[in-house]
Amino acid sequence: MAAGTLAEAGFAPVVAERMPSVGRKLLMAGKSGLNLTKEEPAPAFRAAYGGAAAELATALDGFGPAAVMSWAEGLEQPLFTGSTGRVFPEAMKASPLLRAWLAR
Repeated sequence: MAAGTLAEAGFAPVVAERMPSVGRKLLMAGKSGLNLTKEEPAPAFRAAYGGAAAELATALDGFGPAAVMSWAEGLEQPLFTGSTGRVFPEAMKASPLLRAWLAR
């Protein structure tokens, strides 16, 4: 995501991947449905981070659930929110999201 932001700003970032294929960790995480975020009020979302919430406040406020959802939808990946508030791509797997992200 940082590389994409830099590229949009006119820079030419280099992304190095340790694994043999790009995004392998994302693909592995997405095997069971790819829970992207949880749609809930900001205080409840921050509370899930326990004692680290204060240290992460800037990041959580700057890239919270709405931003994550907007990012995925910007990659033309429709989303749905499950009964527990967890947000998933309709495809229920990571590969379409990763392909769209890499194409960008």
